[in-house]
Amino acid sequence: NKLAVDCRKVMMTAWYRRMFPGTRISRKRSAGSDFETTKGGGRFSTSVGGSLTGRGGSLIIVDDPIKFEDASSKQRRHTVNQWFDGTLYSRLDDKRNGSIILIMQRLHVDDPVAHVLGKEHWDHLCLPAIAEGSEKFVLKNGQTIERAAGEALHPEREDLEVLEETRNSLGSFYFQAQCQQTPVPEGGNLVKMEWFQTYSELPPSTRAGDSVTQSWDTAMTVSDGADWSVCTTWAIR
Repeated sequence: NKLAVDCRKVMMTAWYRRMFPGTRISRKRSAGSDFETTKGGGRFSTSVGGSLTGRGGSLIIVDDPIKFEDASSKQRRHTVNQWFDGTLYSRLDDKRNGSIILIMQRLHVDDPVAHVLGKEHWDHLCLPAIAEGSEKFVLKNGQTIERAAGEALHPEREDLEVLEETRNSLGSFYFQAQCQQTPVPEGGNLVKMEWFQTYSELPPSTRAGDSVTQSWDTAMTVSDGADWSVCTTWAIR
């Protein structure tokens, strides 16, 4: 409702009317979540799972269709993905020339973004907070924007120091999904959580006063020729 009302407010400002002199909101239909223009255009706003009966459009924008707290629920993810397939997808008036734009931060390996990418080709714009490789974007006006691996997306707003603090606060699991846009399975992908065991008692080889130290040499490159990750465990007596 807020986004719809804000949209209507913008369209009624003097500067918007100067820029788009042919666009005027009709007095006959001017509700915040459902308004029309004098030339037959319009905007209808609803929530995920809301009614779309008899509705269609040339442009459909889906903004954050699943909440953070619901992303870990398999049933809730299924409900949102099913709503997208069964209700929303068919609402384009012209399926050849119409567009659906899905805007969201990644929350799970089976969130709506993963769902649609797994079904068909989409133009996928992924902008991680910290570049994980060299990036190059060519804009419609011909301007080229490049970013090297390790650079912050918007250093004037959030530099690397702020992003590392965010990583420490969120934890790697949530930071990788929400800020880097590459969620990993809850059990891990390269290193599985089930590989780690817990013990209620120390191994019999240790004695009172011993200290145990682990030294890790991690190699996380994903390729057949990559080095192994190695851990050595030392008992110091």
